[in-house]
Amino acid sequence: MKKKAVISTSAAVVLAAVCGANAQTSLTEVGVNIDGSGTTYDFLNPAVTPTAPGTDFSGFSISTGLGSITATVTGAGSHQYISFLDDEADLNGSGFINDLGATHGTAAGNQSWQIDEPGYGNHGYFGTIGANTFGSTVGHNLLDNVNHIPGAPGDDVALALGYDFSLTSGQTAKLKFLASNTAPSGGFYLEDIAPSGITVYLSSSLDISGGSTTTGVPDAASTLPILTLALAGLAGCKYKFARN
Repeated sequence: MKKKAVISTSAAVVLAAVCGANAQTSLTEVGVNIDGSGTTYDFLNPAVTPTAPGTDFSGFSISTGLGSITATVTGAGSHQYISFLDDEADLNGSGFINDLGATHGTAAGNQSWQIDEPGYGNHGYFGTIGANTFGSTVGHNLLDNVNHIPGAPGDDVALALGYDFSLTSGQTAKLKFLASNTAPSGGFYLEDIAPSGITVYLSSSLDISGGSTTTGVPDAASTLPILTLALAGLAGCKYKFARN
C-alpha cells in the first residue's frame, strides 16, 4: 500500500493524467483477499489490469474506481472473500483527507466490514483497514465492523466489505461488489462522503447455488406418491374401525 502523505504531490499529477482533468471520483487502490491470499492494484500502475483467482475486474474502471467486481468461488469447505476499496470521492474538488464514512442497512450475519483511514496517517491517525483486510484468514476475519471516520474533521476514507461462508460438494458461490456514485435501493452498504457532496457507495451480494442440498418447497410431483400412500392408509383405518 502506497504512502499518500509522501507522494501526495505526484499523486495529484498521476491521477490527473490517468483520470483526466475533469474527473471527480478517482481510484487510489483496490484489492481482494480470497481465503487469506490477498492481491492489490494501485493508481501508480495504470497499465496493469487487476487480477485475482476466480475474479472478474472487467466491469470495474481503474480510472474512476467505480463499477463492479464479480467472483466465483468453488470447493467444499469454509471460505472468505473480502473486497478493499480506496477511492477518492472528489479528489479534484475536495482533496482526499477530509471525507466522512457512513453505513446503511444491517449487515448479514456472515458479512464483515470496516470504514477507516487506509494507513497513511495524514492526520496522525493510522487506520487498520488495510492490515485487517489483507491479514484476515479463513476462520479469522480481522475486519472490526466499525466506522472509524463518522464525523468531523474527516480523513482519507477506505472501505472494506467481506463474507465468510461454507460450501458443500458441488456448490458455487457468486459474489459481486459494486462501487457507484448512486446509492443502492436497499440492503447493507458503505458510503464515502466528500465535503462537496460527491459520494462513493460500496455494496455487495453473495449467492450460493448447486450441490446436493435442496432448499425451498418441494414440487407437487415429488410429493404425490407420498400423499397417495397417506390417503390409502387413512382409508384402511376408517374401514377397520367401521367393521368393529
